[in-house]
Amino acid sequence: MDRRAPITADTADRLSRMCTDLADLVDAGVVDEADCRPTLDRLGAPTVDDGEVRATLADLEELLRRRGVPGPGTVPRGIPSSGQKGWPGYQPLPGVGFGRPIEVVYVCPGDLCSRTELPRSGSPVSVCAVWGRPLRPFRTDR
Repeated sequence: MDRRAPITADTADRLSRMCTDLADLVDAGVVDEADCRPTLDRLGAPTVDDGEVRATLADLEELLRRRGVPGPGTVPRGIPSSGQKGWPGYQPLPGVGFGRPIEVVYVCPGDLCSRTELPRSGSPVSVCAVWGRPLRPFRTDR
């Protein structure tokens, strides 16, 4: 996929979380990929824009709600923006810290979202819910 979707960083982050969550939910048998496929296929359109991605995310969150799973858009994650109160920001796992150097990560094969996964020894590369292909390797030192 040569194109880059004209979407905001916030929308790309939300899509990344949804792709990760859907992969986990499909693996756990909570959601059937066939139920999500028609909605996910909308994201592969060459003209998809930020509004269409957000509408698709809302549809996916509704699908998850109907199956008893709260959508990722309802839970704040990461460091709060300025002036945001009422929840603690992201805290790294003990012993990992911030800014650990990594040379290769796996990213969205269609450059549509900001999903990033670390290589896991002995585990296959995750498959993108939108493109149906494995995440592609990306060197972080570029």
